[in-house]
Amino acid sequence: MNDIIIRLIPMPYRIKGLVKEDADGDYNVYIREQDPIEVQRETYLHELEHIRRGHLEGLKEVELCEAEAEAAAKRRAPRSGDPGRVHEPHRIA
Repeated sequence: MNDIIIRLIPMPYRIKGLVKEDADGDYNVYIREQDPIEVQRETYLHELEHIRRGHLEGLKEVELCEAEAEAAAKRRAPRSGDPGRVHEPHRIA
């Protein structure tokens, strides 16, 4: 419960990622597998902010949630050349 599971999957170009809570209370973060690793990292941070900020509860407007997550993810992103502490996304069987 409350685990974060990262899944790299083929997705349309306009969708970089999304997060869904499952019946067990775990968060499934889906990231577009076609993107470069740097973009996947940014997408992961963005989706993680949705989880941290409780956006999945649906109490705020989507546009506000997206703006909050994007701003927070940019603050957390490692600087260019700095690998940071973000784990590489990986495929879950």
